[in-house]
Parts: sequence; C-alpha cells; structure tokens
Amino acid sequence: EQGAFPTSYIPTTTAAVTRNADTISIPIGSWYNSTNSSLYSSASQPFLLGTSRTIMSLWQNGANRYGLYRNSLGVISGWNGTSALTNGTSSVVGLPWRNALTATSAGDFTYSSNGGSVVANSNGSINTSAFTTLYIGSIGGGSEIISGHINKVKYYPARVPDTQLQLMTQ
Repeated sequence: EQGAFPTSYIPTTTAAVTRNADTISIPIGSWYNSTNSSLYSSASQPFLLGTSRTIMSLWQNGANRYGLYRNSLGVISGWNGTSALTNGTSSVVGLPWRNALTATSAGDFTYSSNGGSVVANSNGSINTSAFTTLYIGSIGGGSEIISGHINKVKYYPARVPDTQLQLMTQ
C-alpha cells in the first residue's frame, strides 16, 4: 500500500484504476416517518483528516438535510439543517464514536454522543417531509465521505426519548 493508510483491494490489470468511495444511498420509502425520526451510529477512523466526515444523513438537497458527522476539529456532532449540535465529545483515532440525533417536523432536535449529556436545539429549518434519500458514509452527493469504519447505523421511525438517546450512545 503506497498511501498513508490501508484501503480495500482494487483489482487491476496493466492500467491504473481509481476506486470509488464506499457509500450507500437508500431512497426514502414507506419506512420513513416524516413527523418524528431518530438516527444512531457507531463509527471510527484510523486517522483524522482536517475536514468534516459524515456517517449518515437524510437528504433532499444541500440546504435540506440532517445527520451525524465529525467536524474538521474532530468534534462529533449532529446537524439539523441550520446548526451543529454537540456536547463537546471529540473523536479519538481508532476508538468508536457513538452518536444519536432525533428530529421532529416541528423543528425540535436532540443529540447525544458517547453517553454524554443530551443537547436540545429548536432552531432547525428543515422540511423533514421533503427528504428523498438516506445516505450512509457520506452526506448527499458523495461529499464529506467518512474514510473510516462504520460499525452500526440505525434509523428509528419515532422520536427516541432523551434518556434512551443518551443510553444508546454509551
């Protein structure tokens, strides 16, 4: 491996080949609840890059999205379409970071990471009924790719209570 870290195998012949990013996109279907929903993820990175990395996101376009990510400073956060929600937990190279975010169509959001306190924000400006896709490993359109390991993601078609939200991330 010539890079700074190991990557998955790329079968080649005599010509150089570039591997596409490992991301998943799932069209929104009848499983999605546009009134109340919750996201959970557990992920890790073998190194930290100085840019934001998204674990999972619900998406319509660049302005209408919410999801779970690690920002360029290593702080793990939830994004509600307007601002980041964080309880100050930072990611550590190689260790799992667990975070969860709830959203309601009324614009209320709660967030917790690694068993930390629950943070609430009601400044969201997203239209949860307009989402078209659930992305895993990136934000919509293939940017902010995680470049790490996603251990688990979960979508709940309900707003998880704050106490359970915090317990999920321990």
